[in-house]
Amino acid sequence: MFKEINVSQKSSLLRYQEIFDNKPNSLFFIKIVLIVTLFYSPKLFPFSSVTGYIKHDNLDIHAQITDKGLEPFHFTNISFRNIMAGNVSHDFYPNLINKAELHCDRNRGVTHRDIAQKCKRAAYAFLKRASTYIKEGKVFKGLHFFGKSLHIFQDFVSHSNLVDLDKKDRVLSLNFILNRAEPPPNSLKFTGWDGRANKGEKAGLLIGDMYPHDLNAKDKPNGNNECKRKLKSYKNKTKYEASFQEAVRITTEVAKMFNHDVKKKKSFN
Repeated sequence: MFKEINVSQKSSLLRYQEIFDNKPNSLFFIKIVLIVTLFYSPKLFPFSSVTGYIKHDNLDIHAQITDKGLEPFHFTNISFRNIMAGNVSHDFYPNLINKAELHCDRNRGVTHRDIAQKCKRAAYAFLKRASTYIKEGKVFKGLHFFGKSLHIFQDFVSHSNLVDLDKKDRVLSLNFILNRAEPPPNSLKFTGWDGRANKGEKAGLLIGDMYPHDLNAKDKPNGNNECKRKLKSYKNKTKYEASFQEAVRITTEVAKMFNHDVKKKKSFN
């Protein structure tokens, strides 16, 4: 799916990758380590979804969204692996799992408006770091942080009521997260989740929360009843399918912005 293309078609990100690949022998040892790790990883890390060999038809939900959303950009396989490693890292490491703003989840006492702003700031902070690294020639590290930013943009959809909103507020919400408008509409809500849940509570099912994660997140085909409900506004797709569609759309739009930023040598604010 992420096939090689001719030079005239390559995005500026791939041209940066070529510059990186053509640096002198000072990077030879690093390249050898990367080749062994990434291409012989089935033997080294047979049970790792991040470093092991992965077919593109057998990815977790975030990686599936990323795969489909980045399809127009024809990233090489090694570039995609770096993006995906950053993309899925938020769901594997405890210090990242428990940071609500990295998942567009709402800790106890945090308003919907506040978490919308926090997750947006976090997403663009990762994009800025990614852009900076790539411009410094640290392409793979930049792509890793690009993947981390995509995780947040994708959760903006699946951990909210975005697909339930009317068309006007849905457009306003998308324009907000894509840095085209402020503020988000008052109707936009985010799921409640708190790793510091009290005894007797579940992190995603906080007592008294009106929009808990476990009952309203739309990040699995059969995760809860909301995932399976169908929407006329999305041609009778389930809420999970509608969320997947919007997350793919956002992924593509963010990649366009990122590619433009790298090409023009500007930085995200």
